[in-house]
Amino acid sequence: MAENIDRRTVLKTSGLALASASAAGCLGGVGGGGGGSSIESPMDITEEQFNSPENYEDTFNNWNWYDGYAAYAQEQMPQDFEDLETVNVSGYASPTEWYSKIQAGNHDIDNIGGTANFTYRSIQNDLLQPIPLDRMPNVRENVPDQYMSVVDEWFTDEDGNQYALPQSRGVNPALGYNQNVFDEPPSSWDVLWDDEYEGEIIIQDRPNVAVQIAARYTGQDWRNPSDFADIKEALLQQKPLVRTYWTEYSSAMQQFINESAVVGTQTMGRLYSAKFQNDAPYVNWTVPEEGSTFFADQFIIPTNAPHPAISTYYVNWSAHPENAIKLFTSMGYLPAIGGVDDRLESEGISQEKRDFVNWQQKGGERLDFLAPLDDEVRERYSQIWTEVKAA
Repeated sequence: MAENIDRRTVLKTSGLALASASAAGCLGGVGGGGGGSSIESPMDITEEQFNSPENYEDTFNNWNWYDGYAAYAQEQMPQDFEDLETVNVSGYASPTEWYSKIQAGNHDIDNIGGTANFTYRSIQNDLLQPIPLDRMPNVRENVPDQYMSVVDEWFTDEDGNQYALPQSRGVNPALGYNQNVFDEPPSSWDVLWDDEYEGEIIIQDRPNVAVQIAARYTGQDWRNPSDFADIKEALLQQKPLVRTYWTEYSSAMQQFINESAVVGTQTMGRLYSAKFQNDAPYVNWTVPEEGSTFFADQFIIPTNAPHPAISTYYVNWSAHPENAIKLFTSMGYLPAIGGVDDRLESEGISQEKRDFVNWQQKGGERLDFLAPLDDEVRERYSQIWTEVKAA
């Protein structure tokens, strides 16, 4: 999988050997801090402490909807941080679950696997703490400019504080399809309006997916549509053909596996899991000619996180290739680091699997970042989607 991206400048330090040489990203044997910590904010942590973590808490509460990766971290982190005793993991089906908690302020969340819209809104509403990404050796070593530029544009405030590190990358919406039904990949989103597939189409129940597709289908700029009425009418015409508007990723994946759905939207990672981890060789995906979006979900630290030190060390730990690659091997999602193809090959991942997730090969030039929408557009999207579902 070719990655035509520049690497961030690598700043060599004596401590980098620790991170680079450690097995499975191992930081075991470094200092610890028992049950408490005098570190009150991520920004209190020095560069030297990232190379030799110290003064961190013995508990870490991690919210991440990449459940396979979260399970890996739950098992591995106590081995790599000697005084870390407990890693609690919570998943979520919708970002509104964690957003409402940190908005209310009555939470015990240390770290969240966020999504662009809600991360951006969280920053705007002072719900997140800045993170010293520029001091993190694994971030400088392994996260390419392509993804750091997303941070600079969307997750950095006017004072230069950065609030998020890309965790994953993938295509959403990807147009999933059944190769037993389609001899060739569908070339256009208009397949989702084809009555030949009535009752076998599934669409994710999210405005920035469903309404985005309708905007593209009607020939409009999805980020700044000129005719919302036309978009709504298109969705109303589509509705009788749709088997389900899905909210839960694994259940939607199952519909592709059992062939009750033959075409529809799903993330690239779940389609990979369907094909290679759930014995569904007929599942594939494509990028239609009208284009789609790629996402870069993020690690974020909420305001008032009870264990800010270990949460911040976790961000750097996750950017080590030995740890980051577990996102793919456990779930089929690409981590937001460089050199992934070489890493996958060394992990014994077949060429067929590497080709499946090669979004450049499948139409990467037709992808743009699933960036937060302007408030007015986002509200119109939500209004249209609510009205269509209620119709």
